[in-house]
Amino acid sequence: MRKVVALCPEQTAPGLALAGVETHVYATVQQAAEQLRALLQAADAGVVLVDDAVLDALDAPLRRRAEESDLPLVVAIPMGPGRALEREYLEQMIRRVIGYQVRLR
Repeated sequence: MRKVVALCPEQTAPGLALAGVETHVYATVQQAAEQLRALLQAADAGVVLVDDAVLDALDAPLRRRAEESDLPLVVAIPMGPGRALEREYLEQMIRRVIGYQVRLR
């Protein structure tokens, strides 16, 4: 059975772990890149949650590989301190998933 895995900063890990998500903690973008490469190869990973800021900081080939991966599906979400799922971000995520521009009220 495939599982949901989060690649996250240390301060985010406890909350995700309480929700039942397996967490992989990183301290630097380099560590995150190494762990993401391993997770993209993992046979049991179905969904990999990654901080959107970290995904943006990766080198272009790894970022493209993550964005184009179907299994595991890599989902970028805001994880840093003080970050929230803002309306604009949600609209962008919905547009990417369903292919339509949606306006949230």
